Amino acid sequence: MEDSCEIYGEMFRPGKVIDNPSDEQLRAWALEQGGMMTQVGNLAVAINVRSRSAKFTEIFHDKRPDQGARGMAGEVRRPRPGHRERHKGRLKPAFIRRHAA
Repeated sequence: MEDSCEIYGEMFRPGKVIDNPSDEQLRAWALEQGGMMTQVGNLAVAINVRSRSAKFTEIFHDKRPDQGARGMAGEVRRPRPGHRERHKGRLKPAFIRRHAA
């Protein structure tokens, strides 16, 4: 595994890369960080959820996006005018009707 790579024309050098650790090594690290074993032998850990959060999302590419792609990304992030007001409260009653026992 390489120690560094180029991203957007700048060198990226990670502090430490662990390539494909074993299950035993992952379990040991989790226990060192406060994890515990359950009565049936499973590992129980408490974590701060970071997945699917834009604040923590990083996407790396080997080349810069072209101007069209950058413009499209800006349009996706921008909400449509009045979007929240038109749809506020509509999803919950429909969900309840569909899934009512």
